Amino acid sequence: MMYWFIGILLCFFLLFLSSFSVWNVYAIIRGAPFVPSTNKRVGTMIDLANLQKTDVLLDLGSGDGRILRRVAPFVKEARGIEINPSLAVWSRMINMFVKEKNIQVLCSDFWHQDLSDVDIIFVYCIDNKMNKLETKVKKEMKPGSRVVSNEFKFSNWKPGQEQDGVRLYLV
Repeated sequence: MMYWFIGILLCFFLLFLSSFSVWNVYAIIRGAPFVPSTNKRVGTMIDLANLQKTDVLLDLGSGDGRILRRVAPFVKEARGIEINPSLAVWSRMINMFVKEKNIQVLCSDFWHQDLSDVDIIFVYCIDNKMNKLETKVKKEMKPGSRVVSNEFKFSNWKPGQEQDGVRLYLV
């Protein structure tokens, strides 16, 4: 009986791992792989963002949701978009244990997300997708909105502030 249980757990783990891997490759093609940000880097992002209780924040490629949970106490709404269903489910499961009720995770491709009601975006996106993102942000976000980029730069847009590899762009 114990061998069946171990076998089922092993099958579940392998299925989860293979699903995660396939979706991570797809995520690389569409924007960026899952690379968890360090606590120090997230702190820098939060500091530069100047978060307000009235802000709607969107984390593009929210991964396991660690940034959403960190910013939730400081904003009106903390939204995440994650293309990898394994990570989106994992993030939602962890968020169930957090007392913050203003966290929402959507399993979707952020290129299809409307940005018009978002005040601030946190993003970790690979270089060859940043120009496309820059165009989307400037077209859809309202003046006064902010984009905080972890590591990567917009090639045609000068950041308002820069600290330890994090850049703040003002729309």
